[in-house]
Amino acid sequence: MSIRKVVALCSVFGLCIAGMMLGGPLTIFLDPTSVVIWSGIVVGGIFWSHSLRDLKSALATFWGAEPLDETRALQDSATFFRLAELSTAVGWVGTLIGLIQMLQNMSDPTAIGPAMAVALLTMLYGVIGSELIFRPAAANCLVRALQSVPDGGAAS
Repeated sequence: MSIRKVVALCSVFGLCIAGMMLGGPLTIFLDPTSVVIWSGIVVGGIFWSHSLRDLKSALATFWGAEPLDETRALQDSATFFRLAELSTAVGWVGTLIGLIQMLQNMSDPTAIGPAMAVALLTMLYGVIGSELIFRPAAANCLVRALQSVPDGGAAS
């Protein structure tokens, strides 16, 4: 992994975590129900549309630094774009699940908070996964394919 990626990951996630910690303890952003919903559906969804070999290839590409041929770059970026789509969709599914739980328990004020946490945190996990992890990884695959083209991909 290049130093650029390490710096980018540290700055993005470091600033997110710092912003979260300004409002209270970091543990308020960890909800087991939301984690199970998000991770379970994303993992199931990616294996519905891609093979284990596709996922391994995409992960190897993400952690690597060598230029890629166009075919592999397109395949690996497609895997990451699919993960981004799934992550966003699961965020919405978790939001709906949490809102339904909340509305079912309006007579019990103590149940409203945890249900709303499921709704909001699942969406947060979905956005973080989609926009801060999977879409940048897909873009990285495509950029690395351009690096293997003479003149950096400029048209002749």
